[in-house]
Amino acid sequence: MLDGITIYNPYHVSASMGTFNTNSIKDVELMLGGFGAEYGGRNSSIINITTKEGSANGFHGDFEPTTNHFTGFCEFR
Repeated sequence: MLDGITIYNPYHVSASMGTFNTNSIKDVELMLGGFGAEYGGRNSSIINITTKEGSANGFHGDFEPTTNHFTGFCEFR
């Protein structure tokens, strides 16, 4: 789950790029059982990913080039 929304196929988007931008992740919670009904009757486990919150006080960014793609991240602080 990403910010409470179910991601059904959380695999690679392309050969070398992941689904989630790791710069935007604030917290990762792994639940291996014993979770409530708010998770929709899941049977085995849940990975709950929470993203960072931004604010309008400033602008910050990050850029990471590789040989076949680039990753960028911008946020307001």
